Amino acid sequence: MSANTPLVLITPEAREALELEAERAGIGGDLVGGLLFGYPVDERRRLVVYSVRPRPEVGFGQKGFSLDQSRTSQQLAAARKLASQADYCGVWYLHRTPDPELTDDEWVQAQGVLEDPDFRFKDLVCLVLCLYSGDLNTYAFSVSYTHLRAHET
Repeated sequence: MSANTPLVLITPEAREALELEAERAGIGGDLVGGLLFGYPVDERRRLVVYSVRPRPEVGFGQKGFSLDQSRTSQQLAAARKLASQADYCGVWYLHRTPDPELTDDEWVQAQGVLEDPDFRFKDLVCLVLCLYSGDLNTYAFSVSYTHLRAHET
């Protein structure tokens, strides 16, 4: 990790909610993921305070992803009860393999979110929860425009 790569911190409550979603998803075949809410603590650290698996109408899916503010405002309000400075800060995915690398579809979604003019992210937190052989491991990434351009080449 370079000195410029943000460190992703997760509150115990947000981690517990993510683990519960992974447990609910089990070994099913559907893509599972959702939104992360949090804020930059400083230039180096990002704090995730809340996570949610959106309802289907939010637009999360294998081929598209939408952070339509009119459909996620309740989740954002809940996050702001935990931390008044919370905002959309990223996405999370559940992989049913030990591989924490983002899939091509996930890279496309991350790029779409990062480039969305309504959100103006400097960087985007991506959490990958790997549920494999009964073990759950969490991997955190911070994706910036530099990472996206490197992935495209």
